Amino acid sequence: MALKQKYPSMRKSIVIIMSLFLALSCAKVKNGPSNETDGMDIQKAKNMVARYYGIFSQRPFSIDDLMSFYHPQVEFADPTFEIEVHGTEEVSKLYAQTGSSKSNYSNIGWNILKVITSDNNIVIHGTWSGNYLGKPFKVPFITLWEMENDLIVVQKDFFAASMWDRQVDYHATEQK
Repeated sequence: MALKQKYPSMRKSIVIIMSLFLALSCAKVKNGPSNETDGMDIQKAKNMVARYYGIFSQRPFSIDDLMSFYHPQVEFADPTFEIEVHGTEEVSKLYAQTGSSKSNYSNIGWNILKVITSDNNIVIHGTWSGNYLGKPFKVPFITLWEMENDLIVVQKDFFAASMWDRQVDYHATEQK
């Protein structure tokens, strides 16, 4: 998969998601039980996030276990790498590349710093770390999940691409 980067469009996406993150962080966080009108309970969201990233941190990880978090018609987007896939079959293929022994990534980990809920949305903020082609990286990330019946129907991933580029010398690697 070619990893093209268009920084002007990515910057716009990052500004939008950071604005959303700021708005949601200022929103009243619900601590009581969830119901149809209140959206997702914060503790339930934190537990789901811990389970999801716990599975994703294992090597090799279980794609079937990860797919259990997704609605069959999920929309998945990573604007940084210009990835847009639809449905669990396509997300499975994407994760199969990431989690395989042939992946350019190794020692992947996530440190979850904050989980925010608003209505049926979950925003996850943290640091993503690991190695890319043997070069270590550690960058901030934000993921937005839109939920329906406790399943992810939309996932949007954002991370600090310019930091990642510098840390793994991405442009030099790309030219090899």
